Amino acid sequence: MVAWLLALACVAVPEDAAPAVPCAPGIDWSAPAVEPGTSVDDIDQTVTSGLDEGLVHPLAVREWFFGLVDALSAGGEGCPSAFTSDPRTTVEEANNWRGHCEVDDLTVDGGWVTTYGHIPGAGGKEMQWAWLVLSFAGTRADGGRIEGGGQVISILGTDPSDDSFYLELDGTFLDEGEDGPLANGVSAGGLWQGRFGSQAGGLQGTFEGPLASGDVQLDMTGITLDPSCGDGPTGQLQLRDPGSGWWTVAFDDDCSGCGTVAWGDDVRGETCIGGVVRDRLTSSFAQSWGAQ
Repeated sequence: MVAWLLALACVAVPEDAAPAVPCAPGIDWSAPAVEPGTSVDDIDQTVTSGLDEGLVHPLAVREWFFGLVDALSAGGEGCPSAFTSDPRTTVEEANNWRGHCEVDDLTVDGGWVTTYGHIPGAGGKEMQWAWLVLSFAGTRADGGRIEGGGQVISILGTDPSDDSFYLELDGTFLDEGEDGPLANGVSAGGLWQGRFGSQAGGLQGTFEGPLASGDVQLDMTGITLDPSCGDGPTGQLQLRDPGSGWWTVAFDDDCSGCGTVAWGDDVRGETCIGGVVRDRLTSSFAQSWGAQ
């Protein structure tokens, strides 16, 4: 089962289950040949604000979907069934739906194909996994839009002192009517994998792919965290300047957390923002892992 999940790339929902799922995230990669609206002198604040506003954890999207299914299952004919057991602890189960559902202040059309499970082990160790392929849209009574188009894959290996993770988030997800991580929507095409816990010394892993939420567009290339590497990370972080091109922070390999800042191919300066990147990623895991 795990090998099968890891082999998944962009997946189309079966025709009898839901409409086709988009694979490409809504990231604007165009880079007009103009000067940025922000200064290299402000790059630390620009990156910090971008991470605070745009870093949406894949587990937050998974938990949002689980909660949405619970809410819709209270509806009448045509609405999806509730989970027969907790999707985080059941041995293996599926929840598939396609149709039209109205419940309370919520109306949704579309469908999904999901499978999830939990494998207990000795000594408090266990593994839980979920594969969610979503293609639906709807509205809340206040006019707020809801959208789920793409896939979420989570494979979590839990241990009393050390957890491992494999997370994929691909597509676009939005819930304007809720005061949560998807209020501004998120478009993503990323893969995060590694370890999180006391044996790992904190957060250890690699982070790849674009992530956009609201007005913030980020892209991580080979971002690698290792607690033994001081104020790392290593790798490259890009942040789109509003209405313009991309700032690129290329971290040095010396674990200093410092690196060059470039506008396109033009190196404009240096920064030592690595500690902030590490802290924001670590915080997102602490909040999202604890909320599941």
